[in-house]
Amino acid sequence: MIIQYITDFILSVISFFFCFYLPGNIILKKVKINLENFEFHIFSVAIGFVLFTLLSFIFYISKVFYLIIPALLLINIYSLSKLKFKKPNFKLLYNKGGIFIYERQ
Repeated sequence: MIIQYITDFILSVISFFFCFYLPGNIILKKVKINLENFEFHIFSVAIGFVLFTLLSFIFYISKVFYLIIPALLLINIYSLSKLKFKKPNFKLLYNKGGIFIYERQ
């Protein structure tokens, strides 16, 4: 029973990320609004939610609601191709007996 809750939670977080956060993130990066880091993530989710609702409504009205998933897949592929990951810059201070201590530079 607990395994089912854990898998449902993990699937919900993954779908939340792909359906709401990524589309909102790419739109905010295109608009280039100057926001703090926390604000950027919150507005990404809000804009992604609005975009998902708008897409669902448009596809439902035009009676092609089965195109919601392919549209989201295309948006996510585009979003993931534009995502840039920075390599963290850490300096190893201590390494003994499986204990690692790093300092952020």
